[in-house]
Amino acid sequence: MQFAGANNPLYIIHGSNLKISEQENIEYFKNNQNFKVLNELIEIKPDKMPVAIYEHLNNFTNNEYKTQKGDCIYLCSDGYEDQFGGSKNKKFMVKQLKKLLVNIANKPMNEQHEILNTTFENWRGDNAQVDDVTILGLKI
Repeated sequence: MQFAGANNPLYIIHGSNLKISEQENIEYFKNNQNFKVLNELIEIKPDKMPVAIYEHLNNFTNNEYKTQKGDCIYLCSDGYEDQFGGSKNKKFMVKQLKKLLVNIANKPMNEQHEILNTTFENWRGDNAQVDDVTILGLKI
């Protein structure tokens, strides 16, 4: 798989079939500045520039990753994490979104969809939706 991102990262959560010999793969990501490993979640960092015309256009970084059966891959807009809600009317935040994705990755995709929708709506409560919300999830 190849990924080049504009402002938003790509998240990969390994399936349960990760073998010990594949830990070398994890070590590579830990030593590569474009990758961030958080427990079961690998974050491939984006370039901090938009897709559209911008005053300083550079080439996007092309990151390669070898997918494995069972991997879940997520691309997200920032709308989910930026939504205000909860008991303290705060943003959902990316840390909480990552934790949610790790917790649901082993479930069927239709169930993940329902959990993401329900969690978002419960968090939002009576607040207006502040931004577009897109989460694309793929299971290999």
